[in-house]
Amino acid sequence: MEKECYENPRLVALYDLLNARGADWEYYLDLVAEAAGPILDVGCGTGALTVEAALCGPVVYGLDPSSAMLDVARRRASGDRVIWQQGILEGFAPELQFALLYMTGHAFQELGSDAEILAHFEAVRRLLTPEGRLVFDTRNPARRAWLNWVPERSERQLVLPGGDRVRVWHNVLDVSAGFVSFEEPYTFEVRGAGQDERLVSHSRLRFTTLEEITGLAAAAGLALESAYGDWDRRAIGDEAPELIVSLRPAPI
Repeated sequence: MEKECYENPRLVALYDLLNARGADWEYYLDLVAEAAGPILDVGCGTGALTVEAALCGPVVYGLDPSSAMLDVARRRASGDRVIWQQGILEGFAPELQFALLYMTGHAFQELGSDAEILAHFEAVRRLLTPEGRLVFDTRNPARRAWLNWVPERSERQLVLPGGDRVRVWHNVLDVSAGFVSFEEPYTFEVRGAGQDERLVSHSRLRFTTLEEITGLAAAAGLALESAYGDWDRRAIGDEAPELIVSLRPAPI
């Protein structure tokens, strides 16, 4: 099942264990503190960062296509501080504009075609205030992160609250034309069950260059404000793991 890791409740329950708070949170929360107006977390997932943003004081929306992810988000402590919405950005039409839209966790790589990215940027342009910004992160193609997406380098072991264990790893299936397809097997080692259970999620991610991003952004009326290679704001280079991009409405 495509994207089962976002839809299957058993896998969604592992999301926060696999995506712990890090330097990316601090980066985005600094942007939240600077924002002079409402904020939209695009692809908010289970809402951990979204709630932290709302606790800083602004009006915060959390938008995600997955009902299973949003079920977790709504149950969070202080989850009532966030306005949760199910859907995608292109169809999102609130009665206000946003000072900050952000998209974390390499979610931008789920946008496959130029047409999808352009439609996404056009929706951003519609939703931003004149002084607003979109900030997102995507893996730097030059770093070729997929070379580490093999079992011996990617396996992680999780211990669940009840003591059961889960092993998860990556297997790359195809690399071509800027896209990487891979599977994530999850093996649940349930104590006393006598037999492990395995679930597999499949994904296909686009590795977009900064030049591709800025070209499509310009076509949607957005201009590059800044781009960094990591959370410490280092310059982009072949060894930089990230492309952390900030776009603003282009001057008319």
